[in-house]
Amino acid sequence: AAQKIRLVELGQEMDDVFRCVELQATGMQILSTLLKTSTTKASLNAFVDGADRFADVFKFISTNYRRPITLRELAKVACLSVSAFHRSFKAATGSSPACFLRGRRLEEAKRLLITTDSSLAVIAERLGYSDQFAFSKSFTKFCGQNPRSYRANARLEEADI
Repeated sequence: AAQKIRLVELGQEMDDVFRCVELQATGMQILSTLLKTSTTKASLNAFVDGADRFADVFKFISTNYRRPITLRELAKVACLSVSAFHRSFKAATGSSPACFLRGRRLEEAKRLLITTDSSLAVIAERLGYSDQFAFSKSFTKFCGQNPRSYRANARLEEADI
């Protein structure tokens, strides 16, 4: 009984760790966007204001990126019309909502490719892509190499360390 309780506690601790990692990944995505798009004090201020304004949207994306998410859903979370949300989000982050979501998914894809042996089809499904082809095409465009090559190269680099 004590072992079962400890296993449940460990599971809860792991869930907490995963949530923390997801929040850190979202923060890193935001920081990455900031560094890529904000070159002036005014754009930096706009980004920070946008990060505050869209905190609920970032949280929603972090929680739901594994499933298809519509622009309408994101706009609803932000309490804006679709067009106002799209315009405001892009102005604040330097990225469209679709690009931001795709980036979040592909960062997770990179992690899964390195840390699991899951097939591309399984990873694509876990990240909300309609099929493996759509996932592979998006990954290749974002990362400059296809998912299989990325996995192989990452594992070779890991073996060299």
